[in-house]
Amino acid sequence: DVDGELWVQVDIGPAGPGPEIGPASQAFAADRRATIDIGNPHLVLLVTDPDRVDLAVVGPALEEDYEAGINVHAVVVEARDRLRLRVWERGAGITQACGSGAVAAAVAAQDWGLVDDRVVVSMPGGAAVVERSGATMLLKIPGLDSEAAMAATGGVPINHIGRYADAENPLTRCLAPAPGSTAARPNSAVAPHRNNQPAKPL
Repeated sequence: DVDGELWVQVDIGPAGPGPEIGPASQAFAADRRATIDIGNPHLVLLVTDPDRVDLAVVGPALEEDYEAGINVHAVVVEARDRLRLRVWERGAGITQACGSGAVAAAVAAQDWGLVDDRVVVSMPGGAAVVERSGATMLLKIPGLDSEAAMAATGGVPINHIGRYADAENPLTRCLAPAPGSTAARPNSAVAPHRNNQPAKPL
């Protein structure tokens, strides 16, 4: 509970390398680029200003670079403990925030040596805190009251969940793995969101 707002900590599990970077992604004018897999695939592009990237054009063009599609992220490092991110989600388009995208951006920036183990990732729809804890990644997200959080996790106590997806919260709706994905973590459990329908995988 931070200033009266409930924050949920989600154990994402270890991050791994994503698919091989495609030719259009290589050609895109970014300072650095990486693909990250945390149960779903992400392309992270380090740019000078994410707001100047036309994600409505760039997102679908780069998503087509990958057979299974990919989430595309434009990120800038603002400090050792802060990133600013914009998101294109595969199958959804431009979104205001993405929890798994925040983790992917943090992992890439950490691997590049640009940020510390704990980083705040700011997105148009809200901020998330990402922390590397040994081999695992922790995602801390705000904005759910206790009733909504319990509904989002299928009634599982918050401190017992490994992972959840809530389609009504932009920070959590993209946490679900792709259908048939074998990359889901052993401690992960994607729970139904509050109307008891599965969260849409992205």
